[in-house]
Amino acid sequence: MERKRQKKSLSPEGITDADKILWIEVLRIAACFAVVVFHVGSMQFSSIQAGTQKWQALNFWRSLTSFAVPVFFMISGLLYLEPLKKISVSQLYKRNIGKLFITYWFWILFYGVWNVTVYLGIRTYPGELIKEIVKTALLSPPAHMWYLPALIGILMISPILRLITEKEDSDLLKYTIVLCFGFGIIRKTLLLFEVPHKELVSSVINSIIPELTSGWIGCFLAGFYINKRGLSRKEEYGLYFMGMLSIFAGILLNLRSSLQTGTAVDSFCSNLTLFPTMYALAVFVFFMKHKWNAEKIQKIVLKVSRCTLGIYILHPCWIDVFEKMDIAAVSYSPWIMVPVLGLVVFAASWICTFILKQIPVTGKWLC
Repeated sequence: MERKRQKKSLSPEGITDADKILWIEVLRIAACFAVVVFHVGSMQFSSIQAGTQKWQALNFWRSLTSFAVPVFFMISGLLYLEPLKKISVSQLYKRNIGKLFITYWFWILFYGVWNVTVYLGIRTYPGELIKEIVKTALLSPPAHMWYLPALIGILMISPILRLITEKEDSDLLKYTIVLCFGFGIIRKTLLLFEVPHKELVSSVINSIIPELTSGWIGCFLAGFYINKRGLSRKEEYGLYFMGMLSIFAGILLNLRSSLQTGTAVDSFCSNLTLFPTMYALAVFVFFMKHKWNAEKIQKIVLKVSRCTLGIYILHPCWIDVFEKMDIAAVSYSPWIMVPVLGLVVFAASWICTFILKQIPVTGKWLC
């Protein structure tokens, strides 16, 4: 997520032409804040009776912030697939994958210590404590840390994907994106609906799945494609309409499914499904098309955006801290509490990350 400053080229290390890249950094901050709000709204989502006012508020905020992770992958695709910036496989592993690998394992062990000693409050002999920490770290890693291995996996095959983007063959690129959306996102979304003979229908739908197309590759390629191709005004506003429609579809379908099953359902705003993806595309285009006043906000935006990876990693700790203090999304009206608590958690996580950034080793390798 962090980008250094260069002069002219668009690259994974970043560029300094603020008029061209500031929107990417602002979008990165917006997506990171949305992740924090989403997780704040997740704290009591499954424990509150579906359909109540509090549950509907949590459902609203979760759906409203569901664009975040797809946007992260779109930004990465835009930056890593840019043909103007040549990245060798060795550079990719040394600069990007290597750092993410170290970052992942350090924080997995950190959360093992955190969950065992702070959250669960386990007190026992040192030997047993170490075993419990390692067991928790390896077998029960924090849910949000899945993002780093997923990004590593995408980056590992990005040299292959660059063969598509460097050809500048828009038809081939569109074909690849359509495959990814069809066999990945649309397939997964269709399986969420209750239909007659669902088991048989699922078996037929899943009988042919090109595995390479069923993950995040579609979003990774879409970010590059949209930025490179651009959109007409009609396409732009059509996408905004679909994005707005997707928000309400996610809210209403989650509500309907929850009332039908009697349990909290949020499948329709989960990752790699249609509605969050369409919503994310609309958000991506909105930030891309918006004219940002670089001189007024560039310094503060860059100061925050370079900390987004650390904020993403650390924010569950602060959610735990506030939960221990009996401060949660439902402590007051969730309509107000979720974004307010999300902002506080975001700010606290940024302060911690900013401090870590001042230390050479932690700043370079851990956030």
